Amino acid sequence: KATDFFKSLFERLKINSKNFIVCPGNHDCNTEKHFGDFNTFSYSIREDHQLEFDITNSNRIYIKDDICFLSINTAYQLENSYGKVDIENLQNLLRDKYKEIESSKIRIILCHHHILNLHDKDSSAIKNSYQLFELLKQYNFNFLFHAHQHSRQLFKINNIQVNSTSSLLETRTNSNLIAYYEIRDVDNFVKEEYTFLKDETNSNGRQGSYRKLC
Repeated sequence: KATDFFKSLFERLKINSKNFIVCPGNHDCNTEKHFGDFNTFSYSIREDHQLEFDITNSNRIYIKDDICFLSINTAYQLENSYGKVDIENLQNLLRDKYKEIESSKIRIILCHHHILNLHDKDSSAIKNSYQLFELLKQYNFNFLFHAHQHSRQLFKINNIQVNSTSSLLETRTNSNLIAYYEIRDVDNFVKEEYTFLKDETNSNGRQGSYRKLC
């Protein structure tokens, strides 16, 4: 269904499939096939192997139009309850791609799990996020986008702007963050964030409404 949706969307909007950047999450890992289904999905859209993942190759760099995308698989250890980064693999990748990273005007990190736990019972954030940011600060990345928690997170660490994206999850009892970000350049960053409230009625009389946050 996801493949059909994106192919239809790209055809209608004339979007180059190579502009489709993917990153696995905790619902994409399988103890038997690892990330086989996710890689099939990635290939079906992009028609290349640039953004495919496995447990020994958990980080990918893709550069397009002077933009460096670092896609980090925080579910590489096949653990659903928390995120973690393969620091050694990432360190080797960043070292090997140093020249390409340096030539990029904008540098963006994508990962599924969030950086900081949100509340007392939340233990699903990236376990080694400190080591991650200690490594990343050497490469002057500008933005980090994550998902997993469907709530707002917006802060800076080592000059990296951290942003939550998230998506609507029907089964959640609390509100869901929906976020849109447009990066025109490093200093021109447009964001629109909405919260979906289930306990309100929208203009069409249906339960649930969107409220713009910023």
